[in-house]
Amino acid sequence: MRKVILGQEDFAAISTGVLSRNGSFSFKARGSSMYPFIRDGDILTVEPVRASELNTGDVAFYRSSGKSLAAHRFIGRTMINDRTMLILRGDASAGRDEYVMEDRILGRVAGIQRGTRIIQHERRLQRLAILLWTYVQPPAFTWPLKQAAAGLLRGMQSLKSYRILFGKLLGGKVGCRLAGEDDASDIYKLYGYVRFMDLEEHIRSFGLKIKGADDSEYTLVATLGEKIAGAVVIRRFPKNNLSHPGWWLFGLLVRARHRGSGIGDMLMHAALAKAVAGGADRINLMVSEDNNAALNLYQKWGFQRFSIPAPDTHTEEEEGMGERRNIVMSRCLDPASASTLHQFS
Repeated sequence: MRKVILGQEDFAAISTGVLSRNGSFSFKARGSSMYPFIRDGDILTVEPVRASELNTGDVAFYRSSGKSLAAHRFIGRTMINDRTMLILRGDASAGRDEYVMEDRILGRVAGIQRGTRIIQHERRLQRLAILLWTYVQPPAFTWPLKQAAAGLLRGMQSLKSYRILFGKLLGGKVGCRLAGEDDASDIYKLYGYVRFMDLEEHIRSFGLKIKGADDSEYTLVATLGEKIAGAVVIRRFPKNNLSHPGWWLFGLLVRARHRGSGIGDMLMHAALAKAVAGGADRINLMVSEDNNAALNLYQKWGFQRFSIPAPDTHTEEEEGMGERRNIVMSRCLDPASASTLHQFS
């Protein structure tokens, strides 16, 4: 079978056309909203179905919003403003239901292939497990445990002794370099961008953007062995950009399990060195006003509160992230001190 990569609009048009003609098709699942029953990379086969034919526990294939398509578990029906609405939910999304009109249902997932294994959801025990999961929602119980474990890890990472020990264990295994086109997929996973059904197209576009980047934008990655442990982006906006002129830093992120090991320091120093090499005498960043951990960290790196932008001010990197009260932090860069910053090729 030949592999075809489609954009969101093309995928929506083709899948809708196939199902409207009583046909079926297969596609690769992306994201983790249906974990554990459907996993990222599984091959799903979709067949046509009317909304009235859905049974509790079925996975409905539907128009989610705009031209977006999704596959989530059918929970039941309810009446809203005298209209019948279907209740849909991702298996990993405890308590977050979506209410969908019947005419947005396109089909039903009829088969799942994971590698060479065919998963039969119609088997009695499998169907029972699905129904139990649907009504009991284990994630609702495991979430507090995960939160507690994450809190314990953050507490350990705040200890100086932990940071010293972890730093010594990593030793010279951590490196820092400019990202390449082949890093696009790992960077997307680092930032958690797994919600796009056309993820491969996004990754390919991002890879081409990295490949064609000029001297006004750089993506830097910290590597631990062959894996990416962190990343940061710096970008120079033109002087005529009234909202964001000059050099800006975005998306500094280190994998949770590697925090407290000095990787964030390495990325920051590398970013500052690259900005200085590009002629910057100042670099700015934007951070949520209530993110005290980030504020303290940036202050440690020499950034100071600079201004509070207008509420409707957004950079391209912030689009779609919702309304937040942000502040701008800024740091002066002294070219004479560039030799003290990490250099890399």
